[in-house]
Amino acid sequence: MDEKRGSRRRDAIFDAARAQTSPQFDHSSICALPRGHPAKSMKFHADKPDAISITAIGEGWVAIGGERHHSSLILTSSGQVQPWDCERFETLQGDHFESLPSLMPEPPELVLFGSGQRLRFAHPSLTKSLINARVGVETMDTAAACRTFNILVAEGRRVIAALIIGD
Repeated sequence: MDEKRGSRRRDAIFDAARAQTSPQFDHSSICALPRGHPAKSMKFHADKPDAISITAIGEGWVAIGGERHHSSLILTSSGQVQPWDCERFETLQGDHFESLPSLMPEPPELVLFGSGQRLRFAHPSLTKSLINARVGVETMDTAAACRTFNILVAEGRRVIAALIIGD
């Protein structure tokens, strides 16, 4: 009985080794495809290389396309960059959020709210206008909002970043 089990194990190992060197598989790629199977090429490049992006962030500034901005601002995935009249988290009002959807030709899918150097959530009454307009709101610290903005813009998403800088 042990002899048969050993024989079966040897056969299984031999079959596995034979399958690895079988001419029916293309071993030139990481994934072995059967010969004659159409290979799909994969492109590695930015989804939207011409899109606006945040190129750097530091204490008290954000760089967009290499240009530093030292005060709070609004960025849209459609390429607009404009000052945001909210310099400190404590001065936030509903008006600061209410006008954001009108900045884009089509309503944004999402507003990223960068609350400054640390994560702070705006009172729900302040973002109520966005919720009523069916626009998502994500709150994070400003550095995280910048990274997330770049990712979403590269994916071709309609997004607005409202960033408090230097607070």
